[in-house]
Amino acid sequence: MQKNWTIKDWQSAYAEGTTQLSDLLDYVAGISNDNNAWIEIATPEQLTAQIDSIATQNSQDLPLYGIPFA
Repeated sequence: MQKNWTIKDWQSAYAEGTTQLSDLLDYVAGISNDNNAWIEIATPEQLTAQIDSIATQNSQDLPLYGIPFA
């Protein structure tokens, strides 16, 4: 998964099926917490709970569906 995606990149990847919500676990695991911009990075358990809460919802109803942001 590439870094520095735009919101449109994420939306397209989900719409085309090239990215799944579960891919976020690996993506977030690759974020280094040595940058002062990050106060805290979600744990795998926190991220899984967030994924589970939106997985059954219509992505069209959630403008930031599956898009990591801070």
